[in-house]
Amino acid sequence: MGLIVSALVLLVIQQSGKKEMAPVEELPSPTPTPQVLLSYKNDSGFAFEYPDIVTLSEDEKDTESYAHVIFTSEESEGTLSFQVSDTKSKTAQDWLKQNNLLKNKKDISDIPFGDIQAARIATPGGILAVAVDQGALFVIKTEGVDDTDFWKNIFDTIMSSFAFTEPATPTSKHAPASSSGGSTSSDIIFEGEEIVE
Repeated sequence: MGLIVSALVLLVIQQSGKKEMAPVEELPSPTPTPQVLLSYKNDSGFAFEYPDIVTLSEDEKDTESYAHVIFTSEESEGTLSFQVSDTKSKTAQDWLKQNNLLKNKKDISDIPFGDIQAARIATPGGILAVAVDQGALFVIKTEGVDDTDFWKNIFDTIMSSFAFTEPATPTSKHAPASSSGGSTSSDIIFEGEEIVE
């Protein structure tokens, strides 16, 4: 008799332990907000687009560069800077070596930058891309980044939309005096693609 009672108690315990699981409802995936792009055009002869979730400011203290813009965001720590200046380096790899930034050639990758190529490497602060064209050095880098995906999106948008444009004449403050004398003009001419219709 004790054996039958024990079996019944065990059966009741097993039945009460089984609970019906409600079917899992799939939540609709959020629709991504379309990214609004703003345009930046520099009198030196280039333009690019950037998302409106960052703020662009020009470094007025930098009188040695043709352009030096800095992007910041209230959404993420860090900055992205875009700087154009003169260089004696013949290639991006030469500039990276001269600045002790290229430890291993395997770390570098080539990416499109307008109608030329840029060298891209990972840095402790995120991403660095360097391009050299006709004596002009283009440096695009992130610093102090806490959200690498956020800043990679900004970086990729700028890099993919970059284009050479017709420089404004006369040149603005972004065209520093040449190092060979007191002239206020520059020997650098940014050439874009020629469109034949």
